[in-house]
Amino acid sequence: IVEDRNVVQFGNGELSIYETRASANDFALEFNSFALTAMIQGKKVMHMQDYNSFDYFPDELVIVPPHKQMRIDFPEATFSNPTRCIALVIDDQLLKNTIDLLNERSPKVSAQEDWQVDTQKLHFNASKEILNTLTRLASLGQENDIFSRTVLSELTLKELIVRLMQSQAQHQVTEYIQKKHSFSSKFSAVTNYIKENITEKIDIGKLSSLACMSKPNFFRAFKKEFGLTPIELIIKERINLAKQQLVDPSASITDVCYGSGFNNLSHFFRLFKKHEGVTPKIFKHQIPQS
Repeated sequence: IVEDRNVVQFGNGELSIYETRASANDFALEFNSFALTAMIQGKKVMHMQDYNSFDYFPDELVIVPPHKQMRIDFPEATFSNPTRCIALVIDDQLLKNTIDLLNERSPKVSAQEDWQVDTQKLHFNASKEILNTLTRLASLGQENDIFSRTVLSELTLKELIVRLMQSQAQHQVTEYIQKKHSFSSKFSAVTNYIKENITEKIDIGKLSSLACMSKPNFFRAFKKEFGLTPIELIIKERINLAKQQLVDPSASITDVCYGSGFNNLSHFFRLFKKHEGVTPKIFKHQIPQS
């Protein structure tokens, strides 16, 4: 009565779409294998062992290690406005084989660092790449040719595993730049320089020198590890800084533009809208006034 579950089966995975149509508390759920969940609509309150309870909203992801029980509350679910969530369970052997192959054929820059899924950081924002990959997996469930569905789904699952690790690395860098925790990597000197100079002009040649690499090799290695280029990371962090400054009612759009490291107002408007979907002016007007 409360919940529907639609399932798409793959050879090495299972994708479930849950729809909850009534408020409920203390709903128990666990998976036998590694799972990645994504909120589509509504809100959940998640309670997981050894992890503080947290609210779970659309465009966010939660990693669920095997046999880790969740207790879930659905405070806002109704029949007309259900809570929707995707849960992708990935075969543990496929996960291990994909990571082992990546470490063997495309290791990280630092020999002391291996590719791995961080199961300590369970809750974070979803990247567009991960959401797009999940969408493609769901559409493969409609593929009538069993051979095509099996082969393409395995390739897509492997892609998802890589994008997940890149996304986690991005979040680690972002939290370091925003001074939330320490960061240790071959690129520590690079990210520290970006952090200290985010509002200044940043020379890519300087960054590649700090990494002790040529520019082409630096770009390739950085993109491989984090899923975005150094320039894309700088823009992303400047947009985040601009959003923080826009909260101040007395801050003008022009002041925020230059105060967050941009040196051209029209360029700032264009990039802000590309990342946030609205202009800085509209974003500022949408902020609740206390």
